[in-house]
Amino acid sequence: MNYNEASAYLLSIPKFSKKTTKHNLMELLKRLGNPQEKVKSVHVAGTNGKGSVCAFLNTILLHSKKSVGLFTSPHLVRINERIKINNTDISDEEFTKIFEKVKSAVDILQQQGGVHPSFFEFLFVMAALFFAEHKTEYAIFEVGLGGRLDATNVLKNPVVSVIASISYDHTEILGNSIAEIAGEKAGIIKKNVPVVFYQNSPEAAEVIKKTARQTGTEYFLLSDRDIKFIKFSSKQVDFSLDNRYYKCDSVKINFPALYQAVNCSLALLAFEMIRRKDKTLQSIVHPEEFVLFTEWQGRMEQVKENIFLDGAHNLEGIAGFLASVQKIQTDGRRLLLFGVVEEKNYEHMIELLMSVGVWQEVFITRLNNKRTVSETELTEIFRRCSDIPIHTFDCAGKALKHALAVKQKDDILFCAGSLYLIGELKEYLEV
Repeated sequence: MNYNEASAYLLSIPKFSKKTTKHNLMELLKRLGNPQEKVKSVHVAGTNGKGSVCAFLNTILLHSKKSVGLFTSPHLVRINERIKINNTDISDEEFTKIFEKVKSAVDILQQQGGVHPSFFEFLFVMAALFFAEHKTEYAIFEVGLGGRLDATNVLKNPVVSVIASISYDHTEILGNSIAEIAGEKAGIIKKNVPVVFYQNSPEAAEVIKKTARQTGTEYFLLSDRDIKFIKFSSKQVDFSLDNRYYKCDSVKINFPALYQAVNCSLALLAFEMIRRKDKTLQSIVHPEEFVLFTEWQGRMEQVKENIFLDGAHNLEGIAGFLASVQKIQTDGRRLLLFGVVEEKNYEHMIELLMSVGVWQEVFITRLNNKRTVSETELTEIFRRCSDIPIHTFDCAGKALKHALAVKQKDDILFCAGSLYLIGELKEYLEV
């Protein structure tokens, strides 16, 4: 089997399989030698920001001279993006080899009465096996959905667990209240494994604290008052972190996004927990110097001059996106390109987007995804909220082409609504 065949097989899995039981996944991993237990793991959950936390922590560990595996989702352009070692995507050749090993184990498992793993489970097993075979010292695993029932929760003894911002998303699966959603995220907490979390909600914080106490583990919280912003530009944020576990007068990150200060701070706290357990890291006393080198696609990412991509895909994400948009100064207009999938609370997202009055022109597109919201429906909602010019397109490429045609030199084009949209735009922009 070649790479294209392996990739096509994986992308077709949702058509004939679904999430299986923990026992089924554990049996598959056992047949492959339990690779997930052969590296020191870090487990990261949350509604928004968990991928960015992974990226910051990955950078810190790499600059601390550690070999690091990174498993994240979703991918924007190529499936290989989900599995990295030392910040390099798994190659097509290695992807195919790992796929074939897992596929062989899956075939035997099915012959003996087991169930085919889901798309995410299959990729998680591939990542764990890849990291183990390459003997990475650390492996950072981002939760796919929730936490308690997520495939990654087979990790028995991570070095540290991290829970990023918690808000409403996937309520049809995780629950209709913040407390219920927090309960699912807190499901990754393990006995004697310290948990670092962001206290953005009193209800969520109480659930996490209670779970930690019941589990018998220490918790370390980050709150907004721990972070003070010093300087902001269209390319960088400079802030201070003053927390009982970590203090620094100046942390610089290469993102024009206020919310990334929280994610960076969570990564710094998580690293401190790791450093306490790893004697070889004792000499690393200023890890905040490393975070400036962090890059993460699709999170207030400036891909070309005055073009920003942000995968804000729920209400909290849109609020964070708008806070940054309003901070970025321009002598021109602010333009918005928007597309979203149907399971999101898109009507309220649009109402929030238009409530601040920062846009001069909006470009609406459908996505190349079966779950897309039609451009017609989105346009109707936008027009109910505002009388500014709204342009409607049946694909992201056309929307982008028109936006760039009308965009003047000092105008800024912001693109948001879905990571699927960001992936499509990156292909068109070839970045």
